[in-house]
Amino acid sequence: MNKCEGCGREYEVVLMVPTRIWDEIKPNRERPQGGHLCGACILNRMEDLHEYRACGLQILVIKDGLFEDDDHWLTDEEYQMAVNEEDE
Repeated sequence: MNKCEGCGREYEVVLMVPTRIWDEIKPNRERPQGGHLCGACILNRMEDLHEYRACGLQILVIKDGLFEDDDHWLTDEEYQMAVNEEDE
């Protein structure tokens, strides 16, 4: 269970956003990963930027260090490469 650094609520569902967006909305710029935000706070902070009109969600299942993307298991390296491609 994570605790949101925006509203203080505990949450389980983790939303992953592209790095370029996370860098703009993360709650703690001192920590390398930037802290924790619940889904509501992520979307609220994106709204506050007034730059984004649409956001897509993709379901990922994490099991034994692998990410399931649709019907294909990705290693962490493959997943990070996919995320980086979305950022470009």
